[in-house]
Amino acid sequence: MNEATDAFLVALDISGFSNDVDPDQLLNHRMSFFQAVELTRLFPEARDQGTVRVHFLGDELRLAFLAAVDAWEVKGFVDDVFAALDRLNRHVPEPQRTRIRGAVLGGVVTWRQWRGCDFLNGQLPIQAQSWTASLAPGEVAANGPFRVSLQTEGVPVNLPERDFSGQPGYMLRG
Repeated sequence: MNEATDAFLVALDISGFSNDVDPDQLLNHRMSFFQAVELTRLFPEARDQGTVRVHFLGDELRLAFLAAVDAWEVKGFVDDVFAALDRLNRHVPEPQRTRIRGAVLGGVVTWRQWRGCDFLNGQLPIQAQSWTASLAPGEVAANGPFRVSLQTEGVPVNLPERDFSGQPGYMLRG
């Protein structure tokens, strides 16, 4: 705790969550979202091995996958979340479907505690929140360090570039 560590931060946000005032629908969005995360290959394994730190803030789920997890696994996790949501949304009327957007950033995070609550701290969570706010539902952006990690691991990357307030980003989805 309170130690800076290299990680891949995945920040996923329920799009339009704050605009839906129906408490049942808000609960349905959260339940679908959490179920989609649980249905992935990586999350249960990383949770059991202690290689992920989780922080839920409002409608944003932040997962810091520690250095033991490869970038290609993190990309697979994001793809798995979207695939699971597609299956979960299959029989849901269009206006009530759960949609997400997000950012995947490589860098340093710090797991901290404030008044008995654990949270992820550092520049990456701030950057993720800023980038995610400018994305449409279904879009996921990545930073340069994550892109380089994918390339280093032999994953072919031809990601469209997008500017995020003067910072270059790369679109993993959307």
